[in-house]
Amino acid sequence: MAARKISISVIPSFLTSPVLEGQVSVRDVDVDLHPAPSVNENTLAMLDLEFDIGEMSMATFIRARYEGLPLVGLPLFTGRRFIHPAFVFSPRSVLSDPAQLRGKRIGLPQFWMTSSVWGRFLLRQEYGVSVRDASWVTFRPERTSTLAFPDGVEVMYERQRTPEEMLASGELEAAVGATGRGAQTGLVPAFPDLGKAERAYYAKIPVFPIMHMIVMNERLVREAPDLPVNVCEAFGEAKRLGMAATPSGSPERTVVGGSARETEDLLGDDPWPYGIAPNRHVVESLLEDVVDQGLVDRRMTVEELFVSDLPEPWR
Repeated sequence: MAARKISISVIPSFLTSPVLEGQVSVRDVDVDLHPAPSVNENTLAMLDLEFDIGEMSMATFIRARYEGLPLVGLPLFTGRRFIHPAFVFSPRSVLSDPAQLRGKRIGLPQFWMTSSVWGRFLLRQEYGVSVRDASWVTFRPERTSTLAFPDGVEVMYERQRTPEEMLASGELEAAVGATGRGAQTGLVPAFPDLGKAERAYYAKIPVFPIMHMIVMNERLVREAPDLPVNVCEAFGEAKRLGMAATPSGSPERTVVGGSARETEDLLGDDPWPYGIAPNRHVVESLLEDVVDQGLVDRRMTVEELFVSDLPEPWR
C-alpha cells in the first residue's frame, strides 16, 4: 500500500531545516515539503487550509480555533522571542518609559499579529497600560475579516504613510514591531539595555513569548491517529539536530540581549522546549490576556488548542 501523502509548510530555521532538507522524515507518510517565505504568508495559507501541516502565528491560530476552523495545534513551538527589541519611541517624544504610553498613539503592523498581542501583554503586565489606555495605528490589513476590534479601543488603519514617517513627525509616540529600529532610522529604543530589560521582565513574569507554532488539519487526526505523534517526533529530532549544528553564540540562538551567555543563564540550554507541560504557563498567560484584549470573548483552555491524548513527552 502506498504511503499517505501529506503537505508540510514551515519557515526555514535551525529548528525546522532538518525536516525541510530531508535529514529527518515523518514516519509512515510521504511528505511534500514547502519552505515558507514568511510567517504571515504561511499563516494566511493555513487559514485557507492550503497545507495539511504548517507553521502559523499563534494568536491567529487561537482566533481560528475559537471560530471553529478545522485546525488543531501540535506542541511544537518553533518561533519565540522577547518583544522588547520591537519597542521604539518617536525621536520627537519626551517619553523614557513604556509606562508613560497611557493615552498615547502607538503603531503596530497589525492589531492581531502575535507580536502585537505580546506587545500589549507586556504593556499591561509590566507597565499597567491596557489595550484601552492607548490608541493604535496599524499599517497592514488584518489577516481575517472576522477580526473585529474590541469595544472601547481606538484603532486607525493607515494606508498612505509609513510608521517611520508618523514616528518622525511625532504623530506616533511609539511603535511595536511596525518599523526598523535604531540609528538608521533615528528612532529611540524603548529599552536601550535589552539584556537588562529582558532579565528584569522574566524575573517578574517568567514567560518567554511564543510567536508561531505547528498546526495541522483536524481531518488528518481522525484519518491517521498516529500522525500527530509521528510529526512531533520528527520535529523533535529536527530540533536536536539543528541545535547541535548551530553554535550557541549564533544569532538564531542568542535571544537575551544578543548574548549567548545571557540567553543560557536566563533560559537554560534549551529556550525552545516542546510539549504541552513545559509551555502550559506561557500558553495560559496568552489565553488569559487575549480575553482582556478582546481577541476572544471567553477563556479557552490549553486542551482546546492541542491534539488530545498525546503521549509523553508531548502532553
